[in-house]
Amino acid sequence: MIKNLASEVLWNKIYGGFKNEVCRSCYDCIPPSRYLTFPQPIPFIGSNFHKSKHRLMFVGIESYSYKSRRESRDQIGIEEFGTEQVENLFYGKKESGLKYSPFWKWVRVISTKIFSTQDLETALSRIAYSNLHKCQARKKGSDPDDSSYQLVEILSEKCIKEAGWIFHEIQEINAKNIIIFIGRKSNCWLAKLFLNNEMEDALTKFDYDNYKLSIEDREKRKNRDLFIHLRDGDRRFIITNHPQGTPNELRDEIIRIITQDDWTNARDCEIPDF
Repeated sequence: MIKNLASEVLWNKIYGGFKNEVCRSCYDCIPPSRYLTFPQPIPFIGSNFHKSKHRLMFVGIESYSYKSRRESRDQIGIEEFGTEQVENLFYGKKESGLKYSPFWKWVRVISTKIFSTQDLETALSRIAYSNLHKCQARKKGSDPDDSSYQLVEILSEKCIKEAGWIFHEIQEINAKNIIIFIGRKSNCWLAKLFLNNEMEDALTKFDYDNYKLSIEDREKRKNRDLFIHLRDGDRRFIITNHPQGTPNELRDEIIRIITQDDWTNARDCEIPDF
């Protein structure tokens, strides 16, 4: 098993045990048809993450948490997502019983290309992985294996804008290239939350002009794919589609931008300092 730098010491430093008022108030905001899960701290920071000039961090939308927090708004705890689970997803180990994941396929391809290696362990040791949401508001009676998103907008606002856990993580581990798979343009309300609603004009569609998509595919994807490239000092953010159903051309543009250190079309921004 590869060494994982995400530890209880780091978690306590970032989240303070998730005991702040925002996490407690989330409990009072969920609809009656749902229950709130325990929060899940940043699951993975590779042992060589800080030795890499890229300091590449992948961010998904929502945690893998399932444990119910029903008894009290103050009963929080954490739900840990183990290193072995991250490895199984990254390596695509079918024998682990995991379903095929377009998200993790893109993480594999992007990281191996950027680090110029075919060795998956080398690539994994240089990345970090987390999610925008630290909890889920799961539907009561839902299948524990259901991996569909359980998003509730008010909880998104509290987790991303009020508690700002994702920003605490980025700043604490000093990530430099952060790729956020946030969804398609129709899901841009999440992007607006991350951007603090201050850069709506940055919510642009991906330009396929330099790629050989058929006219039919180009028309089908018109105004659909989200691609935001931002610069905060020497820190880069790429906010874009979830990989499922997305053309590889978008993935290849992420690789090109980071490997060539291309800031040409990056918009200046300043992430919140919590």
